[in-house]
Formats: sequence, C-alpha cells, structure tokens
Amino acid sequence: MIVMLLRTLRIAPASLLALPCVSQAAEVKVQQVQVAVLLDSSKEPLIATAACESGRNCAIISEPTLGITVGIELGQANGINANTLNVACASPCSFHTGQARITFRGQETFNLFEGESPGVMHYLVQRPRKKIGEISVITVPSEPILRPPI
Repeated sequence: MIVMLLRTLRIAPASLLALPCVSQAAEVKVQQVQVAVLLDSSKEPLIATAACESGRNCAIISEPTLGITVGIELGQANGINANTLNVACASPCSFHTGQARITFRGQETFNLFEGESPGVMHYLVQRPRKKIGEISVITVPSEPILRPPI
C-alpha cells in the first residue's frame, strides 16, 4: 500500500532512506551533585548525592523531621556554570543574601540563617542574624548522555 502511494507521488522507496531522521536522541548534560547540610540543632550531618539534569529542578535532600528541603537547578550563563541552590525550612531560613535561593559555581559552602528578607528591601542598618547551620555543595561534571526521543 505504501509503495503504491509512493509510486503515485513519484517517490522511490530507496530515496526515503536518504532523508534525515526527524526523531533524534537529545543530548542531556548530567552532573553528580553532592550536598551536605549541617544544622546546629542536629548532631549528624545530612549528606546526599544525586545525578541531576541540566536545566531541571533536582530535589536532593528532603528531611521532614528536621524540616529542611534542599534542591538545585544546574544551568549555564554565557558558557559559565551558573547553578542555583534552593533551601526551604519549616521556619523561614535563608542564605547571607536574605533569600532562600542563591547562584553559585562549582564547589561552595554557604551559611544558613534564620529568617528571610522580604523582597529586595535594603536596610540602612544591618540587623544581626542567627546562623542555624551551613550547606556545602560539590558539582562534578560528567559526559553528556543521549536520551531517547519522546
């Protein structure tokens, strides 16, 4: 049936083999991410490793008993790694910026503070903030993998 249709359209079946395939495997950048969270209220650190895809949110630590969730989004800006670390706590918490998200490259350690700043307000006098822990992040680049087409 298909061969008859091709003949009526004057297309040789062999010429179809020369056409590029529409459905191709996509290259996905995956990185190993290691996160360690040390809260002052906890005796043991929380340590986790995950394989995260570039451009997607990746939840790494979710600990309901301590009330903390840590996620990361791997990305690039102008060819340079620009990863975003997100933290959510049972009671509001933030990084030194006053926000619950921060952009970083490679391997870094961040202090975690109690409370969060509303929006982009800047105070004339810096308020003292209570440190409640720290988060260390290490990203290890890996070779791109091929994901089958959807």
